[in-house]
Amino acid sequence: MTRPSIIYCSGPITTGGNVPVNVRRGIEAATIIMDRGYVVICPHEKAFGMEMLSPRSYEDWMDYDYRCIEACDALYRMPEPSVGGDREVAYAQKIGRPVYWSYETLFAGVPLLQTVDRKWAYPTTPAKMCFSCGLLVLREADHVACRGAA
Repeated sequence: MTRPSIIYCSGPITTGGNVPVNVRRGIEAATIIMDRGYVVICPHEKAFGMEMLSPRSYEDWMDYDYRCIEACDALYRMPEPSVGGDREVAYAQKIGRPVYWSYETLFAGVPLLQTVDRKWAYPTTPAKMCFSCGLLVLREADHVACRGAA
């Protein structure tokens, strides 16, 4: 099975003190990568939207960013100084994700499509709902939550 490659776009948000300019630059970088056909995870997108509606601490956002990096195939690091970006690069390298410092090396080094092993399959039989507890049950023999009939 193939899927588009996922790129994490890393760069300054709060470093340098000009958050609006940093966010604009991050979204511009993500757009360049997206326009080439990649799927992009861009933390700059959440800087105004999610942070305004659901504020988190800096470390909470970094922990979330690390989980996003785990889901990516590679990390693109913008050239501007960034404390958080440097931490993201270190984490990506620690877990074995390649880091790219220019669009040219990124586009040359990461294929547009990734081949992935499919380790799960959709159920071949439809699920039934247990009328007693409301659980969806694939096989009645596996249903032990209650004594109801599926």
